Amino acid sequence: MNNKYILMLMATAILFMTACKSKTPPADWKRNNVSNLGLSLETPFIFKEKNIESQLTPQVKELIKEMHVFFEEQGENYFTATTAEYTDDVTVSVQGAVDGAMNEMSSKAKGTIENRKDEERTINGNKANYTKATIARTEKDKMELQMVVLTKGQRIFQVMGLYRPDKDDVRKDVTRMIESIQLK
Repeated sequence: MNNKYILMLMATAILFMTACKSKTPPADWKRNNVSNLGLSLETPFIFKEKNIESQLTPQVKELIKEMHVFFEEQGENYFTATTAEYTDDVTVSVQGAVDGAMNEMSSKAKGTIENRKDEERTINGNKANYTKATIARTEKDKMELQMVVLTKGQRIFQVMGLYRPDKDDVRKDVTRMIESIQLK
C-alpha cells in the first residue's frame, strides 16, 4: 500500500511539473505577407491593418499610389510594418523616411531621441537602413526603438519595434523580424 501511495505521489508530481513547463509555450513564428506591395517577414503574431488615410493631407495623398500600415500592440510593446508606393513625381529617399519616422516617434511619445545609431545593412539581398535609438520622455521613462527602411523602385518598406530597454526577449524578437524581411 505504501509503494502505491509513493508511486501515485510521484506520478502526480511529474504531471504537475509537466503542466507547469507547458503553461507558456514558445511563440509560434510564421511568415506573413504584409500588404500586396511585396513585403513579407516572420512574426509571432498577425499584424492588424490600420487605415490612416484621414490623417494624410491632400498634398500627401496626391503623391501616394498605395499605402498600408500594419501594427501590433502587446502591453508596452508596439510593432509596425508600413508599405507605400509613390507616384513617379516623388524621389524616394530612405534618409527622408528614417528622419520622418524618428521625428514622428519623438513627437508622439513627447520625448527626445537619444543614442541614435544608423547603419546600412543588407537584409536578404536588399539594401536597408537600420536605426536603433532610445526615446526618452523623462530620465527614467525610456523606450528602445529598432527600425529598418528599405526601398524598391517607387516603393518604400518600414518595419519597427518599440519596447522597454530592459526587455531583451522583445529586442531579440524585433531583430529576428527585421532579419527575416523579404521583398518580392
